[in-house]
Amino acid sequence: MSLEKLKEKLVEGEEQLKDYNKFIDLMRDKDDPKGALTRLAQTIGQIKLLVDASEIKEFEHPKNKALNPYEGRKGNLVSVRPCDDKYGDKTYLGFLIGDLAMGSSITITDENKIQCNWSGYNPAIFVPELGEIIMGMASWWSHIESEEDFKKISDNDIENVWYVKLLKKQLNDNYLGEE
Repeated sequence: MSLEKLKEKLVEGEEQLKDYNKFIDLMRDKDDPKGALTRLAQTIGQIKLLVDASEIKEFEHPKNKALNPYEGRKGNLVSVRPCDDKYGDKTYLGFLIGDLAMGSSITITDENKIQCNWSGYNPAIFVPELGEIIMGMASWWSHIESEEDFKKISDNDIENVWYVKLLKKQLNDNYLGEE
């Protein structure tokens, strides 16, 4: 049987499995008939994916980059206070590397190509004192444009960010509501 014919048959089987009531009587002896049908449908989907993958002719590299300038900037000085407890309340001097992709996605196109794209960007900051890269989502950080900007990020700075205030209010409301 050709791969194309196999794919057609798998699609037919997948369509038939969508009618739950049609097959439930066949599965009455099992403890979990709906789960059995779900697993069967997933297996057919996986086989279909393997057949599609076996026909891949080309790999298409990402059109976007894994590292981009953050708002057009890279290499700028920043002050950064990591959120992880192991760093304490210390603020460090860092260099903004840029927006770093945190993930990727892979798609099989209609032309039987594997297409990869980067996604989920977040600022990456190199902190020489630590010899580490700290991600923007794991820290409080700000650009240093002048000597006045070169300050520590204080607890007061963090407490006055609008979403921190909102979160604290919601948490307090929830706790007050439960008492």
